Amino acid sequence: MSGTTKPDHLNGTRHAGVLSPPNDLAELGEWLDTLIQGFADHPDEEVRQRVFALLNGIDALHRAALERLVACLQAPGAQVALKQAQDDRLVRTVLLMYELMPPVAKTPSKTMISLRQVGPAPPPRVAEWFDVAVLNEVPSETLRGVRVGDDAVMLCNVAGTILAYHDSCPDTPLALSLGHLDGDQIVCPWHGCRFNARTGERLEHRGTGLKSLPVAFEGNRIRVELDTARP
Repeated sequence: MSGTTKPDHLNGTRHAGVLSPPNDLAELGEWLDTLIQGFADHPDEEVRQRVFALLNGIDALHRAALERLVACLQAPGAQVALKQAQDDRLVRTVLLMYELMPPVAKTPSKTMISLRQVGPAPPPRVAEWFDVAVLNEVPSETLRGVRVGDDAVMLCNVAGTILAYHDSCPDTPLALSLGHLDGDQIVCPWHGCRFNARTGERLEHRGTGLKSLPVAFEGNRIRVELDTARP
C-alpha cells in the first residue's frame, strides 16, 4: 500500500550521485512509475509543475517523432520493418504507450494449450481484502495511487463515491492516477484518453476499459479486494 518500501531494483543504482534505471523492461516501468509518483507527491507545488511541464514537453517531442516513424513503417514496401517493430518487445511497449499500435490478441496456440494440460497446474487465485487508505486521504474529485505488494491500485472519489481500479492506462505500464478527474471522467495524463469514472468504460473511441476492483469500508478505512496467487 502507499508508503511501502520499494525493492532495491526499483530504487535504481547510484553512480556519481545519479540514479541509473534497471535493465529489465518490467522493472523499468515500475521504476519510472515510482519516480513520477515521487514528484507527484513532492511538497513544493512549483517543483511539481516544472517536472510535469518537462515530462509533457518530452512526451510531445516523442509522440511527434514516433507518429512519423510509424507512418514510414506503414508505407508500401515497409512490411518487413513493420513486422520487426511489432515483434520487438521494447519497441512495441513504447508504441503501445503512445497508442500507435494495437495490442496483441492473447489467443493461446494449440501447442501452448497442450503444454498447460500436461504441465503442473498454476497456483490458485485467492481473493483477499487489503486496507489501502483512509477516507480523508482521498478527497472528493481526486485520484490517488497506492500499492499493495506488486499491485498498483487507483482510488477515485467521484462526488463522495469511492471506486477502485488497477492503476494503469490500459495496455501500458503508465500510472493513470497521475491524471485528474473532469466531472465523472478520468483523464489520462499521458494520452488524453478518457474513462467513465463510475464504470471504467473507455470514452470517445473504442478501446480497452479499466478493470474495477471491489471496495469496502471499515470505519474510515478503505479496503480493496485483490486476487493473489497461492502456492
